[in-house]
Amino acid sequence: MLALGYNTISWITLVLSFSFGVFEQLKSILLQTWLQIKASDDTLVKVYSAQSVLTSMLLGFASLLAGALAELFSVHWIFIGAGTLLLLSASYFFIRRHRFSDET
Repeated sequence: MLALGYNTISWITLVLSFSFGVFEQLKSILLQTWLQIKASDDTLVKVYSAQSVLTSMLLGFASLLAGALAELFSVHWIFIGAGTLLLLSASYFFIRRHRFSDET
């Protein structure tokens, strides 16, 4: 997403969007598989329900926030900010990945 903020060539934007979508799908597959392995059958319904509610609420909130910020700043900076947050969260997950392994 950081690259989208700095890019001005439309076909590169299309390639970047496609690659972002591919990696997003891979992340979702890994997350869903991990949840199905770790959660019991009774808990899995509650986990998926909570995940759905949180996703819906955060999508609406993020859309409103991005729209409000786009009124104040250039969309260029919104993409850079979103990319920075994505990079920070990926870095945090990478540093804390041992919490998600079976080894304790």
